[in-house]
Amino acid sequence: AVVNRVCGESGKHEAQLASAEFSTATHHSVRHACQDVDTLVHSYQSQVHAAQEARIELFYWSFQMPYGGNFRNAWSFKHFLYRAG
Repeated sequence: AVVNRVCGESGKHEAQLASAEFSTATHHSVRHACQDVDTLVHSYQSQVHAAQEARIELFYWSFQMPYGGNFRNAWSFKHFLYRAG
C-alpha cells in the first residue's frame, strides 16, 4: 500500500491509503487459483466494499492483458468484467 499525507475534512493531516496491484486473484499460482466466476465476483465485491469502508483507494492490476494466458482471468479487469457479465 502507498501512504500519502493529506488534509482531511477536519483540517488535520490524515493518511490516505491506496492498494496497488489489486486483482481478483485467489492464489499466487494460476494452477491453484479459483476460476469460478461467481466466486470471483463475490470476492471482488467484498474487497471493494471493505476498501470503501476503510477509505482505501483501489488500483486494479491491469485493464487488459491480451497475451496474459491463464493469468488473464484474475489480472485483466476487462476480461473479468466480460466473464462476470
